[in-house]
Amino acid sequence: MRSDEARAQPGLLPPSDVTRIRRSLLRWGRSHYKQYPWRSAEHSWHALIAEVLLQRTRAESVVPVYSAFVDRYREVGSLHDATEESIGEIMYPLGLRWRVPLVTSLCRDISDRRGSVPSDYGELLQLPGVGPYVASAFLSLHCGRYAVIVDANVVRFICRLTGAQMDGETGRKRWLLDIAEQLTPRRNTRTFNYALLDF
Repeated sequence: MRSDEARAQPGLLPPSDVTRIRRSLLRWGRSHYKQYPWRSAEHSWHALIAEVLLQRTRAESVVPVYSAFVDRYREVGSLHDATEESIGEIMYPLGLRWRVPLVTSLCRDISDRRGSVPSDYGELLQLPGVGPYVASAFLSLHCGRYAVIVDANVVRFICRLTGAQMDGETGRKRWLLDIAEQLTPRRNTRTFNYALLDF
């Protein structure tokens, strides 16, 4: 890496800024919390499916699709009959047809596990359609575990905080991941991450 590129990358935030940002976000989140149906999912595997559906998709667009999925596959036994055709029919409004085979495979995997979803990051990554963001979101938002979430909105937020330029690779850069980790508290992780996503 050239030295001018290295200088252009933001460093970690001062601890006083981290505290102020956390407090501000948590305060904002308390009064702006959004009641999406997957945030109170009856089954953990419904929540996992929701996080897969939410990739690169607005939450408002996922609500009717998620509701249709839960209506059709209310109990884990019904997942045994999930086909690409039936999943595709439900997911059609979202576009992104490439996700249909992944969600279908994930449904079969969940069925084979009798609805038991791993709570280990590495094991989650072995599931079809589950990458780093989905695994972290599931652990943080649905298991109450510490996990750092980084999606396009989080990248945009951190770039605005630091004045850094944003491109398609920014979310993978070490400096951004370091700041995201620095901002994410060990306690109240779920509440903080919901506030961050809603913001």
